[in-house]
Amino acid sequence: MKGDELSYLVGARGNERAHYAALKGVLKSATPANLEFKYPNGAFGSRKSIGMLGQALETAFVGAYMGAVTSLQSNELKAVAAEIGACESRHLSVLTNIAANAIVPAPDLPTVLTAAKATAAVTPFLA
Repeated sequence: MKGDELSYLVGARGNERAHYAALKGVLKSATPANLEFKYPNGAFGSRKSIGMLGQALETAFVGAYMGAVTSLQSNELKAVAAEIGACESRHLSVLTNIAANAIVPAPDLPTVLTAAKATAAVTPFLA
């Protein structure tokens, strides 16, 4: 990755840190700590593999945040989840295009995931 795509990914990483901080601001001591990801061999070996990894993770994240908005009780937490979900949706679009090496139309409506389905989707990537 280089140029604009690399710059985008660096910015997306900053977004992820901001998302964690926003959640921590609401969840306080209930915020998950020391969460680490593991990645399949070759996940960063090519532009396409990076895009495919990002597409898999962002699909789970978008669905999880959409599910959170419908299941959470706290309006403050719902607002944070909606904001993060919207940002993750942008990441998903860019990474889908990188994975396909083309401009891919966005789906009409992303799939809403329950907490269990979102967890199952990201579990292969958790260390």
